Amino acid sequence: MKRLSFILIIMFSLFSCKSKGSVNEQIEPDDMKTGNGVTTPIPLKLSQNEQKILESNNAFSLALFRQISAKESKSFVVSPFSVSALLGMLMNGADGKTYTQMQAALGFEGTDRQQINDYFHKMMTSLPALDTTNIVRIANALWLANGFLIEDEFARLNNECFNATIDNLNFTAPTAADIINAWAAKNTNNLIKEVIKRSMLNADTRMVLANALYFKGKWDIPFKKSNTYKDTFHSATKGDQEVDMMSLTDDFLFTMTEDGTKILELDYEDSKYCMDIILPSEQSSLKATVKKLCQTGEWNVALSHLETYEVYTLIPKFEVKYSTSLNDVLKKLGIKDVFTASADLSLLSKEPTFLSLIKQDAYLKVDEEGTEAAAVTIGIVGCTAVAPRDPQTFYANRPFMLVIREKQNGTILFMSEITEF
Repeated sequence: MKRLSFILIIMFSLFSCKSKGSVNEQIEPDDMKTGNGVTTPIPLKLSQNEQKILESNNAFSLALFRQISAKESKSFVVSPFSVSALLGMLMNGADGKTYTQMQAALGFEGTDRQQINDYFHKMMTSLPALDTTNIVRIANALWLANGFLIEDEFARLNNECFNATIDNLNFTAPTAADIINAWAAKNTNNLIKEVIKRSMLNADTRMVLANALYFKGKWDIPFKKSNTYKDTFHSATKGDQEVDMMSLTDDFLFTMTEDGTKILELDYEDSKYCMDIILPSEQSSLKATVKKLCQTGEWNVALSHLETYEVYTLIPKFEVKYSTSLNDVLKKLGIKDVFTASADLSLLSKEPTFLSLIKQDAYLKVDEEGTEAAAVTIGIVGCTAVAPRDPQTFYANRPFMLVIREKQNGTILFMSEITEF
């Protein structure tokens, strides 16, 4: 398949983590509405090895989505990119079996620490600079308990390669959660205002890591509001529901697999990013389609068959919010030791620590103008006390899946299942 759906990737040739990109600086929510501040787009150029890393990390994205899909019956959205970035920061403190488990699960086997950090540095600096129209913002932060000492190299790598801010915070203070939540709101255009509750922090908390990802894109071919009408969406969980159905007829990349699954690609302005919508056949289910299609080989083959058709497109406008702990999901993907007293985070601090919680809050809105999406992933580290073709129809009036991605190389940023409203 020519590309991968779900989420975005970007990068341009930078040879070390040592230079920071100004496009990644934190900004106020109002500034997010005006674009990335990029006047000249920087094209994405990946070496052969970087492309291999990207494809392996996309396999993690698909596996993560499969695991969450298997346990969810309601609509959800997740950012695999945000999860990878947070775990990438934590890997700078991991060693031994803890490190190799994370390395394997994220698709970084055969890649050394420097290459992994360089890869993420490209991601952090290049995603926001890919075009002048769509907005991509990435922010990373570490908060340390007062008196908790971290290794200098751990601090340096996360500051230089991930552009992470590092601050001290009294986790027993009533305002500690408010400070972290304010950071999340600031870096997601106020879409995600609470990622942590006061009860999650205590005297054993040593560090909180956070990644925030924000995306806002306008359709290359927008839907006209006058063509939006009330229609029925057939939910598997809630029965028939009345929704606002957007409609549009134009030329789009489209394919239909042998089992009747339809895939439609909608470009955002400048065509650097896109959304792929995957609609199962009426004889199949969304869960069965996700289980089959969200495999690296199947996904790539399906995308490789996208071709231009005139498509009568009907999709609902919607908004979805989702919050979930990822501990069990990551354990099933092979990241186990970091959650136990056996965790080897000796490159983070001399004090024995482990990852007590990793969770993500995500948001997705799709309307006539385009898409707005955000995700914040947090990790809490505690001390170890423990040819001319016929027109086609794409009528999304039943559960479907979607992906937001960068088109050239296919890095997956967001994925979603829409099953109900």
